[in-house]
Amino acid sequence: MKYVSDAFEELFSKLKKGEGEYAGADPEDKDEYKAENVFFVPEITRWSYLQSKAKLPDDEDDFNERFNKLKAEFEEQLKEEAILNALVAENLGKVKQNLSDSEEKSLGKRVVRKGGQKRWSKTHG
Repeated sequence: MKYVSDAFEELFSKLKKGEGEYAGADPEDKDEYKAENVFFVPEITRWSYLQSKAKLPDDEDDFNERFNKLKAEFEEQLKEEAILNALVAENLGKVKQNLSDSEEKSLGKRVVRKGGQKRWSKTHG
């Protein structure tokens, strides 16, 4: 958790300064973090917030709320990442197939199937 928080805080600081490539960036925009492969950490679950609440009596501590919010945020981000990974894999498969088809045509060969096996043969023209 500390690593996730540290990575977030580092990028948050850069976004807040808004210098260079981060000019005009919104430090509360989740997409800014996705672009850098950093988990977005909701405000009430950030390390600085946790430290500020560490010495409060238990009745004022909203640990369960913070934990549930952080868990929900991570689950959402992981779900989005899984969807993107599936799309990338699907598109990569299509690209591979297209390249394979193009290669067959450019080599003047065709695939002959016999008994479920692929064989290459030169086309006669």
